[in-house]
Amino acid sequence: MPNEEKFDIEADLKEFENRLKQLRAEYNQFFLGVRRELPHFTESVIKRIIRRYISESTLRGQQRFFYHDLVARYNTMREYWYRRLRTRDEGLKIGQPAHSHSPVDKAKAAAKRPARDTLRKMRERPRQIEDPRRQAQEVRQLYLDFIRAVREYQGEEGFLSLPKFTELIDQRTSQIKDRRNCEAVEYRIEIGDDGRVKLKAKPIREQQ
Repeated sequence: MPNEEKFDIEADLKEFENRLKQLRAEYNQFFLGVRRELPHFTESVIKRIIRRYISESTLRGQQRFFYHDLVARYNTMREYWYRRLRTRDEGLKIGQPAHSHSPVDKAKAAAKRPARDTLRKMRERPRQIEDPRRQAQEVRQLYLDFIRAVREYQGEEGFLSLPKFTELIDQRTSQIKDRRNCEAVEYRIEIGDDGRVKLKAKPIREQQ
């Protein structure tokens, strides 16, 4: 057929699968506070592949099944991520003062005091990680502290497993050690400018 654009379907579907894994990791990093920006580029690549085969005219048998499975997985994860983003964005209405003294806001602030006390205690015990695989107990305790802070301060739970958290800490620690030429990384639980619980990473050049 003249002027028909040819695509490598198998390569595109494989990239779709790999990008989906990458997108999941990048969104987890964003909600952890490790990543500052939303993963727009990775998501744009996925959307481009979806549009390319949306008519399904070039897909055959197993390819069509695999394509639909990837699209369904992407849509499910996207709905979950966007719901979390909406929950976060609805925390402060446009034009609302950062500090309100209405009875409702005072009641909300009082309800969060125990959570703030929890965060204060966690800040006082940062975790130094040199080798996440070797320091499995330290990483597990960091995970439990983080999950507890998110649950008590944001009312969210069940969004991140220990194996996935360990993988993220492993990646982040390796990146910081390579980039900053340090021996270990100190992780501390903090509240970000957006009011979310985050992990702050600080390079440690000498073990204390």
